[in-house]
Parts: sequence; C-alpha cells; structure tokens
Amino acid sequence: MDWLQFLASVVGSLAWPATVVTLIVLLRAPVTRVLLTLTHLKYKEIELDFGRELTQLEDKAKAIDVKPRQPKAHPPATKDAVPFLDEAERLAQDFPEAAVAVGWQAVEGELMFAVTWLAALPGPPFHNSAMKNSEILLAQEIINESTFDLLKRMRHLRNVAVHRDHGVGIVTTDQAIEFIALAREVVEKLGALHGVQ
Repeated sequence: MDWLQFLASVVGSLAWPATVVTLIVLLRAPVTRVLLTLTHLKYKEIELDFGRELTQLEDKAKAIDVKPRQPKAHPPATKDAVPFLDEAERLAQDFPEAAVAVGWQAVEGELMFAVTWLAALPGPPFHNSAMKNSEILLAQEIINESTFDLLKRMRHLRNVAVHRDHGVGIVTTDQAIEFIALAREVVEKLGALHGVQ
C-alpha cells in the first residue's frame, strides 16, 4: 500500500463521522425547536408529560406538611404573591406559558418571604434562587423533603413552559389554570408558615 492508497483509506474512514458532525452542527437549532414544542416526549427510560406531571404535583401540594415557626419580626400585613396569581389567571386564556411563569414568580416571592422571616440568616436572601431558598427552608426543617420535591418539580414545569423557542405552545390554557391553582395552594401554605394569610 503506497501513501496515496493510505490517504484514500483515511479520507474514506473519516467521511461518515465528518458528515454526521456537520449535520449535527447545522441542524442543532431546528431540532431543538422541535423538541421544545413537544407536550409529551419519551426516549428509552426518559418520559416527559407536562399534563401528567402537573396532576401528580397537585396531589403532592395537598399533602404539604410544614412546621410553623415564630418569625424573627412581624412581617408586613399584605401579600405580594396574590396580585401575581391574579395576573396569571388573566393571562392563562391567551398566554398560557406566560401565565405559568407568572404563577411561578408568585411561588418564588413567597419562598423569599418565608426565608426572610423564618430562616436564621445574617441578611435577606435578595440574590437567592427559588431553589436555594427552598434548600434553606429544608435545611432548617421548615419544609419537608416532599414539599422540596414539589417545588423542584414545579420549577421544572415552569422551565419547560418558558424555555422554548417561539412557535407552537406546549402548555394548554387548562394546564396553565391548573398550575396557577397549584401555585396558589403552595403560596397559601407557605404564607401560613409566617402568619400572613
């Protein structure tokens, strides 16, 4: 075998892998858009179904078990989460994905509120994510593992609804309304922790 034959066999061996890599690079954005518009996805052992996940979370929300604690100081008498939930309900009909995002924003605010008034922190958690605040409440046994799991799954549903490309919606109006009802229930139960109804 001379060097020309060797070079030809190397090029022949690299042609298909190079073609596959090129196709992956070129089709990455369109494939991502298609995947993000799916409401149900199953691949081997992984399955995502927005509606079914929402139904499971509703059952978990009804069983939230929280341990009330005495707040460090008296919290304000108004609830900031209620206007977000009301706005989410108004958005649900025309913009279900946005309604889910606004509903989650109410839960995030309530988590920050709970950490501010109940957790023994040196200062307010202005830069904490919702999950960091949930971890703080879990570590101090203000919420239990089941509630923490519920919050993680709600955040995941919010991310599925929001982090998609523009195109066909993946959240129906009914699913958005269910998510908002779930968020309202979580907000009320978290609010009961620090005495604001």
